[in-house]
Amino acid sequence: AAKRLKMKKLFRLSPEHHGGAGVGTASLLFAWQPRGNFLATVGKNSVVHIWDRHGEAIQDGDIMLKGQGPVLCLEWDSSGETLAILQEGNGVVELWDIKSRSATPLDTNLKDPSFLKWSTSGPELAIGTNKGNLLLYNADDRRKVPVLGKHPKRITCGAWSSRGKLAMGSEDRTMTISDREGNTEDQRELKHPALEMCFAMGKTGKIGRSHAETHLSVNMGASLLLYDLSEPDNPLELAFQSKYGRIVKHCWFDDGHIMLGFSEGFLVVISTLLKEIGEELYSARFHHTILKDISYSPQLKFAACAGDGGVKIVDFSKGFDMVKKPEEVKLTGTEGGYERCSKTGWSPDGQILTVASTAGSVHGYLAKMQIVHSTYKTQVAYLSSLKEVSVVDVRGGTSTTKVPLRLEAKSIALGETHVAAIVNSRVGFHRCLPDDCSQVGAPDGEEYGGRVDAVALNNRYAAVLAVGRVTLHEIESASSSKQGPRGLTAKVFPENSSSPHRGSNSNRPTAISALALTDHFLFYGSTNGTVDVFMLDSWTMLEGAALHHSTPITALYPNATGTRLVVVDEACDGFVGNPVSGELTPFPLFPQGVSKVMWDSAPESSGLLYAWDGRDIHTYVYAPCSVKGAMLSKLGAVEIGSRGEITVTPQSLPLTGNNAPIAALRGEITCQDSNGNLVVEAAPHLKPPPDPAAALRFNFTSSLLQLDLKGAWSAARQLNGRAYWYALSYKAMELMDVRLASRVYRELGDAGMVMGLERLVDVEDVKLLAGHMALLYDDYAKAQDLFLSSSRPRSALEMRMDLLHWNEALKLAQTLSPTEVPEISVEYARQLEFKGEFSAALKMFEQALALLQAPNTNVARSEVLLGSSVGGVARCTLRCGDLRRGLRIVGEANDANLCLECARILEAMESVAETEAATLYEKGGQFDKAAAIYVKSAKNLPSASAIIDKVHTPKLLGEYAARCEKENMFEDAVKAYDRANDSDSVVRLCLSQLNRPEKAFDIVRSTSSSTGARLVAHYCKQQGNFRGAIEFLLLATCTEDAFQLAKAHECMDVFTKSLGDGIGSTQAASVAAYYEGLHQLGNAGHFYSLCGQYARALKLFLQCGDKELERAIEVVGKARNDMLTHTLIDFLMGETDGKPKEAVHIYRLYLALGNYTQAAKTAVIIARQEQDLGNYKQAHSILFENIKQLEDHKVRVPQSLRRPFTLLHSYVLTRSLGKRGDNHGVASMLLRVAESISKFPSDKVPILTSAVIASSQAGLKASALEYAMQLMRPEYRTHINPKFKRKIEGLVRKPKDSAKEDEPTPLSPCPISGLLIPDTSLECPTTKDAIPMCVVTGRHIVADDCCLCPKSGMPASYSHYLKYIEHESQTGEAKDPVTSSPVSAAELVKCTKDEVQAIITAHNMPDIKEPEDPASPGKNR
Repeated sequence: AAKRLKMKKLFRLSPEHHGGAGVGTASLLFAWQPRGNFLATVGKNSVVHIWDRHGEAIQDGDIMLKGQGPVLCLEWDSSGETLAILQEGNGVVELWDIKSRSATPLDTNLKDPSFLKWSTSGPELAIGTNKGNLLLYNADDRRKVPVLGKHPKRITCGAWSSRGKLAMGSEDRTMTISDREGNTEDQRELKHPALEMCFAMGKTGKIGRSHAETHLSVNMGASLLLYDLSEPDNPLELAFQSKYGRIVKHCWFDDGHIMLGFSEGFLVVISTLLKEIGEELYSARFHHTILKDISYSPQLKFAACAGDGGVKIVDFSKGFDMVKKPEEVKLTGTEGGYERCSKTGWSPDGQILTVASTAGSVHGYLAKMQIVHSTYKTQVAYLSSLKEVSVVDVRGGTSTTKVPLRLEAKSIALGETHVAAIVNSRVGFHRCLPDDCSQVGAPDGEEYGGRVDAVALNNRYAAVLAVGRVTLHEIESASSSKQGPRGLTAKVFPENSSSPHRGSNSNRPTAISALALTDHFLFYGSTNGTVDVFMLDSWTMLEGAALHHSTPITALYPNATGTRLVVVDEACDGFVGNPVSGELTPFPLFPQGVSKVMWDSAPESSGLLYAWDGRDIHTYVYAPCSVKGAMLSKLGAVEIGSRGEITVTPQSLPLTGNNAPIAALRGEITCQDSNGNLVVEAAPHLKPPPDPAAALRFNFTSSLLQLDLKGAWSAARQLNGRAYWYALSYKAMELMDVRLASRVYRELGDAGMVMGLERLVDVEDVKLLAGHMALLYDDYAKAQDLFLSSSRPRSALEMRMDLLHWNEALKLAQTLSPTEVPEISVEYARQLEFKGEFSAALKMFEQALALLQAPNTNVARSEVLLGSSVGGVARCTLRCGDLRRGLRIVGEANDANLCLECARILEAMESVAETEAATLYEKGGQFDKAAAIYVKSAKNLPSASAIIDKVHTPKLLGEYAARCEKENMFEDAVKAYDRANDSDSVVRLCLSQLNRPEKAFDIVRSTSSSTGARLVAHYCKQQGNFRGAIEFLLLATCTEDAFQLAKAHECMDVFTKSLGDGIGSTQAASVAAYYEGLHQLGNAGHFYSLCGQYARALKLFLQCGDKELERAIEVVGKARNDMLTHTLIDFLMGETDGKPKEAVHIYRLYLALGNYTQAAKTAVIIARQEQDLGNYKQAHSILFENIKQLEDHKVRVPQSLRRPFTLLHSYVLTRSLGKRGDNHGVASMLLRVAESISKFPSDKVPILTSAVIASSQAGLKASALEYAMQLMRPEYRTHINPKFKRKIEGLVRKPKDSAKEDEPTPLSPCPISGLLIPDTSLECPTTKDAIPMCVVTGRHIVADDCCLCPKSGMPASYSHYLKYIEHESQTGEAKDPVTSSPVSAAELVKCTKDEVQAIITAHNMPDIKEPEDPASPGKNR
């Protein structure tokens, strides 16, 4: 907010000037000149003093009055040239002229004058008397018009209107309104005598008010009369509360408001709007004893209320509802005491409050400083008092320098060490150093021969604009030598002219209208629109740096270095000028009525400009270098789209209060407020919002608009949104900051843009770089212009060539690269040819060909380019209809590709040149195309036959074959049909024309063509080959015909064999009925099962007895019907025929029904039976098959099935281990079997014998002795093979000490617990889980050396399996130890740890424990 107004004491006119102390209220008067330059005062000594606005007496300004009575009135005329003085009892009115400084007496011939008033719009002076007479005096022609008897009594008051109407009031309680001649136009009676009156414009509430008065207000002391000039018969009298007292004074102000001061100290404001007339807008009591006077300053909207206690200043600038506590002004006397107020008033400009006291003194207070200031770089000078300038550096850190002035400056100018004060045609120069503020030159300043319009200073020179000329001189030598640098005379511009010169294009004189000065340059603008530049260092004009404009220049604002210059013209348009290039960049949306433009003084913000239109600040940013060249943008509200689109809504924002901007630094504007004080505030567009999140986004957008890309980068990293990265990339590209743009696109992950920009990093030519940027924005015209003006104009040609803009490229190549004209002509011709503009294309091809074939040229000749030109001429010639020339060119070119191109052109002409097109296709190697044209006509069939072997298109081959068949060329037709894969046509010709049925049969069998099959079936029936006819009818899907034929000729086996498993249910039922009728029950049951009639099929199978049991089981498995299942079981158990069937059939039944648990139990029973009979291989096979069945169906295998398989497989392995010489392995397996010897009842003795022999050989003496002793039992001893009996008896009779223990068994890690256990142990010592057995060695598997047998799927040791295969391969083919299927090392795959764990888990399925074999001796191995 603006600082509260503080009254500054300006002067005090002592009572000595007014006749001493105790002058009295009525005898001390003062009056301000309308211009505000002079103040007239008079006291009881009847001496009128004229003072200047600083309270200093002017020369010859004392007026000695001849009369002795007190002065009743001091009145200045409307022009401020004449002061009229009315003295009591003196009929002579003194008229004092300000120019001559002398008084002229005006003899009125009236006695006791009481009233005096000058017209507000004319030269008339009205003088009234105590008798009611009136004298009108015209100051222009000095004519007097006496009007006697205007009022019968004393005229007390009066007022003039702007239209020359005079209103007067008298003690006779009447009011008159007269014209300029004194003629009474209206007269009204009043309730009370009028004390004062005034004309004013009332409040109407309408828009567009005029300036003519509408009302006359009359103060009658007790009330106020409002006299409407448009309705004189309806005056309105306003009465107020009695507590207010009498009305002392009233005045009109603002929009039809009236301010009234009451004797009891009240100040009241009312409105003259009719509907508000009875309402008090404001009322307050400021004096408790008495109110003497009120006055109002319309400039400040301040009211002064004088009374006891001093003067109260009431601020109405913010409305009547926002009035704060008034400021009190005490009148200080000479001895420190306070004086009482008697009268108050404001200077016309509202700056000075004047107060008269009862002590006879007049006080002046400076209430409003004139807004006068100037800048030099970061220094600011402003008028801190009427005759004082303060200089301060806005960067801070230095104290304020106060420079006293001899004159009251209308404007000032600031240099590095000087201040200039301008008053009319004079300029006073003062030093502004901390220790030296003396004046330079003449005491009254330098005279420049006319009104000074502008002054500019730098560190050495002063430039003064006066009367259309600029005078440039040194400041310190301004009053003496008038010498420039190095002794040169001070210059006047225009040079060698004492008056404004005339422009070359105008008859009116050309005057200098604006100037600006920097440390090195003087700029001045003229009314002809030219801005000239004078260089101070070399003291010369820079002709090449002048800026040329079409409109007169009104203001210039250079930046600190003078490299850029803001130019404002008479049309209120603004530009930024570049003196180097002469370019003028216009301001967008430049405001009308701009009074100041400022450059930001901070180097980092040097592109910011601020334009002030008297109310709002318009902020711009200037970019000297961008893709668009120099660029000016107006700041405002910013929106960032989702894809980074930057939308700026230009705005102008007001400064705080009535602040006037002076200078800008880093986005902060130093202003002078309405009190003349300096304040600093942030530029409106650069004020961040209070919310932190919004402030961060504002920081990004603000940095972006100010072209502070580093700041925008930092903000974008914090925001980290793709929209912000996109926006920053657009701005970086616009400003051609390649490195930053590359970094931004790297953040966006756009590798293509990063690579493209990296190629531009080292481009130093601004025009060239801008061209590349414009190219990225698809602005090809601008890119071309920039490329052509750069150091590498060839880039424009390359761009057009890359864009395939061949027409533009051809024009550029004529001057930039003539050697490339043929190539570009060819490309352009190709483009024209593609568009169908063949004539123009032919012209371009011929032009290129001519250049390529011309001798003594610098054109780069290329065989490829020459061939392209020739080909283009040939193609376009044919397209234009000149076939003969075109074919000749094609023939001479001898180019296969050209032949094909021209062939396509000729083919498109249809019947015009088909044969020629075929010939060209043939030359070009497109035999399919050529043959297609040849085949159309029979006369060209030989030509087609000549190339048909090179044709591969089935459709074309078919057309050729049809043509050959039509011409009875059947062999050629068959070959062509065969190559065209038209087997039906081949079959047709073989049967009908060539008599080759066997070939037709083979073709149909291989292709299964239904059409061919019908043809062959028809042929077979004709030939009596019914079996063949049935076969081919089925191939033709004529199933019913085939069935009837098979039934009729007893060929049903052919029918069923041909259909196989694909027979349908209907056909199967028919076949089944057929076989049943022939009493072939097995076949009938089979086909009944295929058609789903399972009960009938089972019945027929069972009637066949044992030979169809497998089929019966299969049918029951499919049917899954309990009744059929029980029927079959009854048959198997012998309840049907009294003959129980083998258990294996029950096992097969369980498998077919999916009852794998029962199947497993049955398999164990069967295997036990086979094992008991000594059929170990058969038992082994049954167990393995059942294990695989369960595993294939994802059913866990019970241990009751695995244990017997492990035992049998251990016995089977003994032979394989023996072949490999693994005695210990053989012994271990036999000992494992011997432990369950009861499971091998038919071979107990041989197995135990083998165990004893193998254990002895393997060093397992204790185990050998154990089983040898078991053999010595009576039931076994007699059955021992005599070959080994003596040896076994010897072991038992004479056991050695070493036989007490076996040799240590090899250990290996348990795959479950990891503990070392005997390698033949199949149980984990920790968890008691079963360990899978290796099917190659019989040992337990190891976790890191395991695989699955590729044939059986059983686990095995990977390394031992490899050794097994290697050993077996030496004597023959290696076979799987479980299934005896061939196996190779390449099929083995080592298992992972997870796979091994899965094998172990599947191996340990919970199972019902079986009772141990009581006959099993020894330990669990």
